[in-house]
Amino acid sequence: MVDAAIGTGKGRLAARIQVKRAGSTLFDKEIVAESSWDSSFVGAIALPAAINQYGALYKTLTGKLFDDADFKRALATP
Repeated sequence: MVDAAIGTGKGRLAARIQVKRAGSTLFDKEIVAESSWDSSFVGAIALPAAINQYGALYKTLTGKLFDDADFKRALATP
């Protein structure tokens, strides 16, 4: 979701990640990344800023996933 509203823009990106092995679920969690930024009333400025912010949410989301202790344990489980 991205909202380039006048004043404050907002973005949210979420994904449910599962790690399964041999029929067992080792990890099942929704990871969420959110941001907000100053947003212009001029569409030609606000829209590109919103697109850039939304793109950056992917990096934030993957960072949160890779930093998650439960996710690390699930991948380390033999």
